[in-house]
Amino acid sequence: MQAKQLTQDLKDCLAAEALLDPSLAHSVFRHRPELWTLAEQFALQFYDRYVQADTVAATFGEFPFSPRLMRYALQDMILSTACYIAYRSTSDAVVTLAHVRQAADRIQMFITRHGVDAIYRIYFVIMGEDFLQPFQHYKDVTEAEVLQGLRHHPIAPERLDHMLMVAMATQMVRLKPRGAERCIQLTKLGATHLRWIREMQAAAGYDTIRTTMSMVYQLDEVHDWEAVCEAVFPEGVAMRGRFVEWAGIDGAKQVLEVSYGSGALTFDRRLQQALDRDGRLVTVDAAGVMPSLANHPLYRQGRMEVRQAPAGRLPFADGVFDACLGSVFLTHTDVRQMIAEMRRTVRVGGVVALVYVLHFDFQLPFLRDWFDPVFRLARIRPRTRNATPRASAAHEVAAWFHEAGLHHVQWKEDTVLWRVDRPEYMIEYLLRGVRWLQRLLMSLPWDDRRSMVLELIDRGRDACRHWGPRDRTLEIPVAMVKGMRVTGM
Repeated sequence: MQAKQLTQDLKDCLAAEALLDPSLAHSVFRHRPELWTLAEQFALQFYDRYVQADTVAATFGEFPFSPRLMRYALQDMILSTACYIAYRSTSDAVVTLAHVRQAADRIQMFITRHGVDAIYRIYFVIMGEDFLQPFQHYKDVTEAEVLQGLRHHPIAPERLDHMLMVAMATQMVRLKPRGAERCIQLTKLGATHLRWIREMQAAAGYDTIRTTMSMVYQLDEVHDWEAVCEAVFPEGVAMRGRFVEWAGIDGAKQVLEVSYGSGALTFDRRLQQALDRDGRLVTVDAAGVMPSLANHPLYRQGRMEVRQAPAGRLPFADGVFDACLGSVFLTHTDVRQMIAEMRRTVRVGGVVALVYVLHFDFQLPFLRDWFDPVFRLARIRPRTRNATPRASAAHEVAAWFHEAGLHHVQWKEDTVLWRVDRPEYMIEYLLRGVRWLQRLLMSLPWDDRRSMVLELIDRGRDACRHWGPRDRTLEIPVAMVKGMRVTGM
């Protein structure tokens, strides 16, 4: 298998705004038989139309071909894409028959352009990770646990026996007797293969989409996003309004927002007011998912575009925007590269502005007790439990603006209150917007991931009963920094 080809397959999938994620598909649709059946019917139609028995060897190359796995791949891709479409339009991933039909149309276009074999290869990459991950996590998994699906939720047991046979045949796992039981163990080749799969997903940016969409099945209920932000940051709208006003972009015709994450800045009314009457807003984030997009007035007016791309590689020509705004909160984004790209995309005379969390202390007793399971999972020692970005002062962030070639750099410090009254809202906020936590949870098998999220919600409720309102309100320092591009070089 060629890493270059598989990485390109994953990139093509994202470019087509499609998704193949068996964990997502089986989580969301296992209790929706009408949607499951419709996707299965589409998968059979595609199989009959595009898979020819006499050309299997030429079409699928070195991949071991299974008609059953091909149909699984098609069905899971339709279901995953339907969920992706639903989440992008409503943010709650409530999938309808119309979403499944729209997904089927999108998959058919993907097959026409890239071939059905690309879907089969993607399935091997994604399903391969989901199948091998529990063996890495638990070390010894009994054969009975595999065949009953006890360690591979939510994948149906009838699919796992086939995956086990493929994994055994390709020497990714081995069978080892242990007393009266037989255990399945990950081989060195399997561990290498698992690491290789993860590297390919990261190179393609596919892991970011999977991580973002995992929030859908990690939570029992997805709340209205604006209500979540208001509960977590009661003064957040006012702070973001001060930032946009201070950036001085009123009357801008073309505005780019970078690394919008959960969309808090995008949905701020002050940003909409700053645009010219006929102005246009473009938002870009590595995840490419914007909560409640259909409800945004600029989107309904055709004046807003959402793009998927990393902040360090913006897919725009030089000097096309009047202003570029960004926000960084509890993330490991390469902020220096992000600022350099922001500077490149604005015109001469254009403004680059960033709001940046300077410090967030997880050593506070309230948070230390609450998030102890996460710290233990990440193997973070008690005295180093700090998830702050690297900068420690506003002038350091300002220095990065000078380093990127921006002029007339100004900075000011501000604060934002973070209040914890409803732990389920706080956990949802973190799962939607904090990448390091998302990726940490993705290192766990599906069932353990869900258990961890539910445990955090329960521990948060206990912490709220134990600690008073003052202890549960944090004043978080932020820096606002802005600069101007004065040359074309």
